Amino acid sequence: MTLNSRLVNLASLARQMVESGLLLAYGGSISLRWQDDVYISPRQARFDRIASGDFIRLDLHSDNSWRLAQVAPEHAVHLTGYRARADVFTVFHLALPHCVALGCAGLGIEVLTPSYRQIVGSAAPLLAASSEDETAMLSAVSQTLVAHNALLLPNQGVLVVAASSDEALLRAQAVEQAAHITLLALAAAGQCRGLAASPS
Repeated sequence: MTLNSRLVNLASLARQMVESGLLLAYGGSISLRWQDDVYISPRQARFDRIASGDFIRLDLHSDNSWRLAQVAPEHAVHLTGYRARADVFTVFHLALPHCVALGCAGLGIEVLTPSYRQIVGSAAPLLAASSEDETAMLSAVSQTLVAHNALLLPNQGVLVVAASSDEALLRAQAVEQAAHITLLALAAAGQCRGLAASPS
């Protein structure tokens, strides 16, 4: 795919997330990596109206100080995701409601179903570091993403990394569904048991 086709697809997926009810119009930030550049949604972007030309280019290896007023405030989390893993080409930072609820409750997400394991790969732990200390928080994000494709951010929702925008959307949907299942199980029985680990 060309850069333009990837941006067109990313914008289309953002609109789909709103149209499907997965996300509110102002529901976070999305980005993709193209070589050493990152294209990220602008500050206060409406996902139901975003177009391919709206994404702002950042240099993966510089501080981008002169562009930061234009981009989503979570830009540092996106850049950290790309720097942590060479196989990541898309990052979603989304305020999915059930993920936000679990984060507010101080809980992460276990592997609950075979389909979740197939799509996401591993649990989505709750990030322990406070967002008030950005350096510590970004370090914790980097360390967590070494072993996980998704993590919950307290009071913010979910961070998902993937090789493509389509894969990122699938992972976001799977994590949000698992968060919903977790909340239902906790409400019904006070516990939510994860799937047994696969034999190594």
